[in-house]
Order: sequence, then C-alpha cells, then structure tokens
Amino acid sequence: MKNAERSAPGKLAIPCLMSLLLAGAWGAASAQERLLEVPRIALAEVPPVVLPDALPEVPQIVLPEGEACLPQPRAETISELLKKALDHNRRLWPPEAVDQAARAIEEVSRDHGFSPALVLSLIQHESGFRLDAVSRRGAVGLTQMLPSTAARTARTCGLDRPTREGLMDPGTNIRLGFTYLAGLRDRYGSLDAALAAYRNGPRGAKMDPGRNPRLGAYLTRIRRTEQAIGAWTIPP
Repeated sequence: MKNAERSAPGKLAIPCLMSLLLAGAWGAASAQERLLEVPRIALAEVPPVVLPDALPEVPQIVLPEGEACLPQPRAETISELLKKALDHNRRLWPPEAVDQAARAIEEVSRDHGFSPALVLSLIQHESGFRLDAVSRRGAVGLTQMLPSTAARTARTCGLDRPTREGLMDPGTNIRLGFTYLAGLRDRYGSLDAALAAYRNGPRGAKMDPGRNPRLGAYLTRIRRTEQAIGAWTIPP
C-alpha cells in the first residue's frame, strides 16, 4: 500500500507535463499566427522622377596646345605681375618696395620699350629678386649693376651718383639698370647683343651664342622666362 501511494504522484506528473507541452506549442503557434495577421503598411505612391529633355551642358576646359596643366591666373597690372614673381621666388618685400619697383617697371617699359615680362625675367636671372644682392664682383641690387656703371648711367640721365646703399633701392636700381640696357641695345643694334654685353661686358656683344654655351644658355633662360611670365598677363 505504501509503495502504491508513493508511485501515484509520478503517474499524475506525466499528464501534467504533456498538457504543458501542448499548451506551449499552441501558444507558439498562436503567436506566429498573430504575427502573420499584422496588417501591411500601405506606402504612399512615390511620384516618378521626370528628367528634362536636355540637361545643361557643362563647359569643357580646353588647354592651349602643348600645355600639360591649367594656365596660371592672369595678372591685370604690373604690380600683380611683380607680386606673382615674388611669390614664385618666396620673397617678401615691404609694400613700399613693391610700389616703387612697379612704378619703375612701368616707366622703363614706357620709355625704353621693354616688356614688363622682360624686366622681371632679367631680374629673375640676375638677382632672384633679392633687394640686397651683392655679387663677388661688387654688382649690387636687383639688376646687379656695378657702382661705376651706375654712376655713368646716372650722369647721362642727369641724376645724382647713387651710393651703394642707394642701388639697393628697387626703383633706382631698375631705372638705372634698364636705362643702361637700352643704351647697349642702341649701341649694338639688337636686344640679344645688348643682353650679351650686359652679362659679359662690351666683349660679350661680339660673342657668338652658338659657340659660347654659357652665353647661349643665359640668353635662352632670359627669353624662356620672359615668355613664361608673359603668359600671366592679359593682352591689351
């Protein structure tokens, strides 16, 4: 009897467990059915994208023949041209020096017919735009004038003899340097001969650039730099 009583709870547990399992299965099925019964969200109709008949044309960048990159921004004034040359050489001048040099470049261009690009090109290769440049031979300033040559040039212009420090003034140096170059051009008949004499003295005017590699290279650099700087300017 005692053994029968002890086994009764075990017999009752089996039906209970089956009931729980069936209830769980029904609950899961009911939950799945409820999920399937969730109403779908009705999306608003999206209006179609209508393109115009012709899209606006994008202007093409056309480079000059032989150019490998975009041209640099153009300079409208001599002052801007000078500032671009200073930036190229990483030179920082006082504003008054820029103004003095720009006025001098304008004067020698007007009075002697030298293009501003040529003026800047010669300065580039003579001094690299260093206001205080002094060579081993004693040539001074932007255009690398010898004090003796500057004194003779000043005398022909009716100006006072410049001091060594005075030749470091950009306006004075540019005016005297290109007045001297203009005299050489008039004397020897061409700008190339004048540049050769400017570089090597009077004997330079008689040199053949084709037989003198250093002189030929100097003239080539002057001309190429003049063309490059000239590309920055707006034609009249």
